[in-house]
Amino acid sequence: NNKLGLTSEERSWLAKNNVIKVAADPAFYPIEMIDSEGDFSGISGDYLNKIGEILNIQFEWIENKNWSEGLEKIKLKEAHIVSTVSPTETREEFLNFSDSYMTVSQVIFAKESGDINGNLDSLIGKKIAQVTDFAITDRIKNDYPNIEMIEVGSAKEALRLVENGTVDAHISSIPLTSYNIAAEGLTNIVVVGDTPYMSSLTIGTHKDFPLLTSAIQKALLS
Repeated sequence: NNKLGLTSEERSWLAKNNVIKVAADPAFYPIEMIDSEGDFSGISGDYLNKIGEILNIQFEWIENKNWSEGLEKIKLKEAHIVSTVSPTETREEFLNFSDSYMTVSQVIFAKESGDINGNLDSLIGKKIAQVTDFAITDRIKNDYPNIEMIEVGSAKEALRLVENGTVDAHISSIPLTSYNIAAEGLTNIVVVGDTPYMSSLTIGTHKDFPLLTSAIQKALLS
């Protein structure tokens, strides 16, 4: 019945390309998760599964090892989409973005017994740990160059550096960080302050696939 209002061009493209390759962050719990069979779950996984039903397509993970590798693979068109991505000017060079399906606040996490760091200005001259190629990492580097930063491969690594005292803080969202705090059994890391940053989570599609971009947007709006 084509209740979505798909154009003939969109329907034709989807019929010829019904397996969509996905770059996903394998350590972005609980927003997105990939099980031992390579199937998607978590919040973004639920969206992909529903969009797949609506558009009669299948999403297939490309098995990237981490977030940075996923971004590189989509630049090389080894993937069609990134399942969860925050828009930035740099990413606009190679991605189109859907409407946001989730917005999260970025807050400051530190040891409960440590110094009070209520905002980013209080971290100037101190050291933080951030995940390489995350949008929040780039924003802090641009806006607060006097905050020393150690870049790591995952949120869990960043939290371990906070826990052992290597760094003073880690800036991230509550859903992601609270999950990792529980998973790592960390009992002394808490929210100590806020930041001006909000992250809008979207589905990013390589610019060379505009018909896929518009079809996913219509499915998401439905």
